[in-house]
Amino acid sequence: MPPARADTLVVTVRDIRSSEGDIRIALYNSADNFLVDGRTAATQSLSAQEGAVTFVFANLRPGIYAAAAFHDENRSGDFDTNFIGLPREGYGFSNGARALLGPPAFEDASVELVRSSAETDLPMNY
Repeated sequence: MPPARADTLVVTVRDIRSSEGDIRIALYNSADNFLVDGRTAATQSLSAQEGAVTFVFANLRPGIYAAAAFHDENRSGDFDTNFIGLPREGYGFSNGARALLGPPAFEDASVELVRSSAETDLPMNY
């Protein structure tokens, strides 16, 4: 029996406006789980750096993934919004998928992991 495959997804979060706080990222492996609390395939957090930071998700099973991230500038641990729900902190989705009157579809943000590694950009929107 061949050994189980473990693949790597590299997500470069770019267009970060400051080095304040943390960049928090969540990885999802299905449309049903996309942006649902507690239904992530993996999560990570790194200190923010103006410009870009790179996240490496190792030991993933081959499949389709989408990432969502936000810039937790005040390190509250939450994605801050104003009283009508508009973002107060930077956010973004893999493949540069755009939020228009709500988050993008999983398919728009998805990356297929079929080789030993895949890469995607995730630009921040402020």
